Amino acid sequence: MNAMKEWMCAATKEEQIHLAALAKTSRAHLYHLSTGRRIASSELARELELASTELAVSSRGRLKALRREDLSPACGRCEYAKQCAAAETMAAALLPSLMREPFDPAKHAPELFGGAS
Repeated sequence: MNAMKEWMCAATKEEQIHLAALAKTSRAHLYHLSTGRRIASSELARELELASTELAVSSRGRLKALRREDLSPACGRCEYAKQCAAAETMAAALLPSLMREPFDPAKHAPELFGGAS
C-alpha cells in the first residue's frame, strides 16, 4: 500500500477534504493519487507534505505526515531531498537523548551561560 493510500484510509472524510483544500487540489485527485491512477508532480508533493504535516499535528499524531519523496518519483530521485531525509532521520534519532534530561544552561552551554566546563 502506498503512503497516500495509507493516509486516506486513516483519515476521515473531513480530514481528506481539509488536506485537499490545504494542498490546493481536490479529494478526487487524492483518490487518484492513492490508487496510482495519477502521479503527483513535485509541486503537488510539496503542498501535500506541508498540508499533511499540519494535519498530523492537529490530529496529535493519529495521521502521519506524508513525505514528498513517497508521493513524487521526481522527488524520490532528488539528491537534495535524500540529504534532507537523512538529516531528519539523524535529528529524530538524537531527539530522545536530548529530552531525557532537562536543559541545564551551565552544563549544556557553559561558554554562553558560565558554569563548569
